[in-house]
Amino acid sequence: MGLLHVAWQNGQEVRDGWTYKMGRGDKESWWFGLELSGVPFAFADHYAAVLGGRVEISSGANERRNDTESASTMMPKEKVCGFGVAHAGEDGKLLWYSGGLLKSKAADEKEFMVPEWWMVDAEWIKGSTKEDMSCMNGGQVRPVDTDALRVMMETVEEAKLVDKKFARLIAELQS
Repeated sequence: MGLLHVAWQNGQEVRDGWTYKMGRGDKESWWFGLELSGVPFAFADHYAAVLGGRVEISSGANERRNDTESASTMMPKEKVCGFGVAHAGEDGKLLWYSGGLLKSKAADEKEFMVPEWWMVDAEWIKGSTKEDMSCMNGGQVRPVDTDALRVMMETVEEAKLVDKKFARLIAELQS
């Protein structure tokens, strides 16, 4: 029943008239659909994570702020930045991410990115616009599992082939 409610909220008339005006869209409609249908659900133990590239924090960021500060309270050396939002499973491992194969849907529709790092349960530094990456700092920089990396790399290569085939098809249709 909950899934039917989600589908109804994302039908064009309801989506354009209510769902996207009262919320941010498809993600909220999932939770609303379950709640409004009385279907039980639970939230994850972790807040959303960031998935992207590892970035070294600029000079001075890893220095103690004063002589009495311990090494454990020093500012972090690295952060993870990207456009992908990820979620950890109950085991703390990367479970799922949104954002697709493109580095940035808003900035460049042809630049792909295979994110190699992720961070969860740390401080978010949101990008100012949709074209700006968001970062997370203050947590453990974690590598993406090698099997997941392999699947993402293969998927990007397949997407590039599909793009080329589609471009040829469009060119043929226009001639």
